[in-house]
Amino acid sequence: TSTKVNDKTVFELSLSSETVAPFVVLDFKANSGIRAQFLENGFFIFSGKKTIKMQTESKITEKDIKDNLTIKTLTDATVPGSIYSDLRREQVLKQDLFFENNDVNYRWVAYDNWTYERTFNVDANIISKKYVNLLANGIDTVSSVYINDQLIGKTDNQFVRYVFDVKKVLKSGQNTIRLAFQSAPIYAKQQSDDFKKKYNYTVQPECNPDQYHGECHFNFIRKMASSFSWDWGPAFPTEGIWKPIGIEAFDKLVIRDITVETTPDQKNNSFWDLTVHIKMESAPNQEFEGIFDIKLDNNVIIKKDKLKFKTDEQGYAGVAFIILLRDIKITPWYPNGVADNTQKLYDLNVELSFADSKEVSTQTKKIGFRTIKLIQNPIKPEGLTFYFEVNSKPFFAKGSNWIPTNVLMEDITPEYLRHLLLSAKEANMNMMRVWGGGVYESDLFYQLADEYGIMIWQDFMFACALYPANKEFLDSVQKEVITQVRRLQHHPSIAIWAGNNENEQGLVGWWKPRLPQYDADYRTLYVHTIGKILDTEDGTRPYVSSSPSNGLESIKENYTAQNPEDSRYGDIHYYSDGSRLWDWTTFWSPKFASEYGFQSYPSMDSLSEAFSAKELVFPLTPTVQHHQHKWNEDETIVQQIRRNR
Repeated sequence: TSTKVNDKTVFELSLSSETVAPFVVLDFKANSGIRAQFLENGFFIFSGKKTIKMQTESKITEKDIKDNLTIKTLTDATVPGSIYSDLRREQVLKQDLFFENNDVNYRWVAYDNWTYERTFNVDANIISKKYVNLLANGIDTVSSVYINDQLIGKTDNQFVRYVFDVKKVLKSGQNTIRLAFQSAPIYAKQQSDDFKKKYNYTVQPECNPDQYHGECHFNFIRKMASSFSWDWGPAFPTEGIWKPIGIEAFDKLVIRDITVETTPDQKNNSFWDLTVHIKMESAPNQEFEGIFDIKLDNNVIIKKDKLKFKTDEQGYAGVAFIILLRDIKITPWYPNGVADNTQKLYDLNVELSFADSKEVSTQTKKIGFRTIKLIQNPIKPEGLTFYFEVNSKPFFAKGSNWIPTNVLMEDITPEYLRHLLLSAKEANMNMMRVWGGGVYESDLFYQLADEYGIMIWQDFMFACALYPANKEFLDSVQKEVITQVRRLQHHPSIAIWAGNNENEQGLVGWWKPRLPQYDADYRTLYVHTIGKILDTEDGTRPYVSSSPSNGLESIKENYTAQNPEDSRYGDIHYYSDGSRLWDWTTFWSPKFASEYGFQSYPSMDSLSEAFSAKELVFPLTPTVQHHQHKWNEDETIVQQIRRNR
């Protein structure tokens, strides 16, 4: 049956199965020309019939649907993973995602609402615990979560760790969990439309440039921005469970995070002080008396104490210990190639136990002893320095920017990560900037950076856009920032936090007219929200509100400098496409170049993976140019070849 809704036709499709049909995928034949969105896809038919709604702008009949609809049953979904890799594995997506125009050909996947569902068994011992939670470390992105058909919570931020109370809905034996995802591009558009209707102004930009072949309103969903496309990559706005998920059960409380401060003794810098902050979670307003054992390397107990504490109204509690290390010779941590070139890491183990219970909660982190300072001192004839000191030793930052190494996080292997970071070390790099349009990287990434002495300039995940600053959005950002800062703070490799990528620059020069509300929203997000959280959560490293910015000079101008890329201050992003790039005299002389580069053609090996042989001709075919997202296509590359041949 069909009905008209605005300019779209909505069909109801009735499906039936005589047996259980797990993960049913609906699509249309590639040559049918039918473009449609299934409002539910990847569903189960347990028995009998299932009704699915589909909407389309195509002028089609019910006969067209029956003749061209394809139905495939998948056996498994991979977790962690995403819908694209599941459909690729099951040959629903038959070609490589990056082959020719498949970023657009496979966009239907992003427009559908997919459902992940499975059964699992729970032991009676788990059910007997006082507190039972579903712990989801990463959901991408907008979903409703059900256990045994009861809604236990919703998600809307890829970068937040979610904890849902499931004590009352779980049962001993077999249970069912279902995550019903919503299309990310469609959700983002709806959020943008609702915002404009409520607040009567537009948050720029609404869409990426046409050359990106991407999706709009990435600034209205807390998700990897570049999954909506970027100038360097395609759009694959995924849905799925991208980090581990599971059940936790306990009677007392659990340690959630550990953060640290390492400080050399003022009188004798061969001695160090270690402050350990322990973040815990249980039910709200509960009193506890816990026994804390803190060990450093080789199980050496450096602190043992019994403390009374109470959870707050949200169920969180925190304690801190300042430990004077006078009997342990500490080897300081340094970046690659600096000073003693040592990347000594220590195992810090925190164990929480109770006199009236056998329950124990424990966490171990690898930490390094080091201090970090950003030096911004006046220099003549004008300007400020902008460099880092580690353990009071200045160092020259050498490195590059880090974008996601794959559009699908599950395709990034530990071996590949280790290869890239080890290559950076062996190329004598000592710093990388994790760019703000991707993701907060994996635990392994930062562990390897610690191990190899690669300092990290860490952007928060906001890039090349203005963002809303309404309460709902800021509440989500607050959870995100606390989640990520507490997860990452203990890593000695992280040198600096930066609020965003190029948003101060964009606010000043890109989007017209420049509404006063834009400036107010900018400060609300990066100064009064993120900056304020960092004041509380991490006072051990510097924070700049944007990259590029003029550092202290931007602050003097109320965080929005007239020229955020003034080479006399702060950091710059250097792209001088019109210059003769082999002529070093054309380069700027900034205080710190945190991003720079130019575009070149990839190797023939890479091109051969993405295009059939008939496309690899010159002049470049439209299919090859489809992958060129730069606003002036190949003009800059051709100019550089002519200048430098």
